[in-house]
Formats: sequence, C-alpha cells, structure tokens
Amino acid sequence: MLDGVGGWDKKGICSGVMTKELIGHLKHVYATWKIDERRRSLHSVLDQAVTYIKNKGSTTAVMAELDHTFDWNDEEVTLRTCNLGDSGYMIFRPHEKGCRMLFQTTSQQHYFNCPYQVGNHSKLPTKADSLEHQLLEKDIVVMASDGVWDNLYSTHIKACLDE
Repeated sequence: MLDGVGGWDKKGICSGVMTKELIGHLKHVYATWKIDERRRSLHSVLDQAVTYIKNKGSTTAVMAELDHTFDWNDEEVTLRTCNLGDSGYMIFRPHEKGCRMLFQTTSQQHYFNCPYQVGNHSKLPTKADSLEHQLLEKDIVVMASDGVWDNLYSTHIKACLDE
C-alpha cells in the first residue's frame, strides 16, 4: 500500500501519478526477483523500484507478503513486512473474549505531518522497518495509511473486530 504525500500539491504536482508509477515498478521488481529469493526482501524490492521513478512526488509505503511456502496446514506461517512513514499495520489474534492485538507499527516521521517517504527526490528508503511475524490461520492483519491511523485509535479497530 502506498500513500502519496499531499504536500506536493503546493508545487502543482500530483504525487498520485508518481505513486501509480512506483506500484508498477514494485510489481515488476517483485515478479522478477521472486525466482531468486536470495536477492529478494521487501526492503530490497522497494529500494530497487524507487530507482526507476521518473515522475515527481513522494509516498509512504507498507508492504507485506506471506511466506512462499504458505500452507495453513502448517501451524504457523511467516508474514514479512516493510514499512516506511505513517502508513502501517496491526495484527490481531482472535480468542474466546474477542481479539487481542499482537503488534502495531510505529509512525515514522521527521516531525508532525512530515512522514519518512520515498520518491525520485529522496535517498533510498533506508529507514524502512523490515519485520517478520508468525501468524496463525485466524489472525487478522489490518493495513492502512495515515487516513485511518489519524482518525481511529487501535481500540476502535479492535472493537470492530470484537463484534
């Protein structure tokens, strides 16, 4: 998930154009590197895709993949993530009294309303967090941009899942 940084509007640039371009590059790099897992991590896919950007703009990013050997017959599967900026994700595990939050990303910002970001004007996303989580079959992953995180507390999201 990418979320173009709106501050570019003041310069007459729609960061959505760059964001759509980056999505295409991410798809291409991921598909190309999928065959050689020794080279591939989501962080390295993001690093490489950013180098191809031609349009102006910038974006935050949150990416995730399930282990390529994904099989719910196994007790656990691995979720690999890469997160940069104020987009992010939460992981919940259902239990008899509702859901329990297992993990929540931390917003990465230089200062208020200026998240870490990537774009053709930026350095590579070296500050992106790359993590792994062990998931069970009924675990719930909620991924969103700051449009959600700025308006809903984790308790609100948990309450929706508990219903």
